[in-house]
Amino acid sequence: MVVACLALLVALAGTSVAAVQVVVPRNSVGALALKPNSVNSSKVLNHSLLKADFKAGQLPAGPRGLPGTAGPAGAAGPAGPAGPAGASGVATPGYVAEVLTVNGTKDDQTSSTSFTAIDAAKLNVTVPNNETDKLLVSFNAETACYDSVGAHCLVRITVDDNEIAPVQDKDSAFDSSTSASTVDSQAQHAIMRVSPTLSAGAHTVRVEIATTSASTKFRYDDWTLAAQRIRVT
Repeated sequence: MVVACLALLVALAGTSVAAVQVVVPRNSVGALALKPNSVNSSKVLNHSLLKADFKAGQLPAGPRGLPGTAGPAGAAGPAGPAGPAGASGVATPGYVAEVLTVNGTKDDQTSSTSFTAIDAAKLNVTVPNNETDKLLVSFNAETACYDSVGAHCLVRITVDDNEIAPVQDKDSAFDSSTSASTVDSQAQHAIMRVSPTLSAGAHTVRVEIATTSASTKFRYDDWTLAAQRIRVT
């Protein structure tokens, strides 16, 4: 009886199987439902993946792009600290290479008829190696020459103990005594002298004073001695 029923079912159904269409809801397939390697190139829409979809290092670097245009200049930064002073330059021939000065305010006097140096009126000058120089020397002071009518108060300038031009010796009158001259007859006086050409090395400039009469008094104060070193070669 059972066999007869089965035969009847087969006869009625035939050998074909009706197709069944399964509708899968949208977004219902997850990673667990996919077989390994089931998503390949043919399953991916061209140009649909982004760089973020790949692990770091999986995408090769593209070629270097062209340089961009220069940006605007930035604002100027603050000034840096001043650098140390550079070494002194060398003056060309004919120009003043150095100026040296010394001055005094001590009120002093002499009546000596022999030239004696004013102790403080002294300059030490150095001519550099491989160079020759001249000195233009000036001396000014507030002086009074008195107590002997017709006498003179003398000043001369020396370099290395030799009077420099114009050489006047006892004729180098700096001030004069008249009948009206007194200890208070002070006035400013000045002279200027030029040395011969000096070789390289150390040289000393001095001021020496004297009177033409032992009865004459030579009072001086507020003086300045200045020397300009001028390069010759």
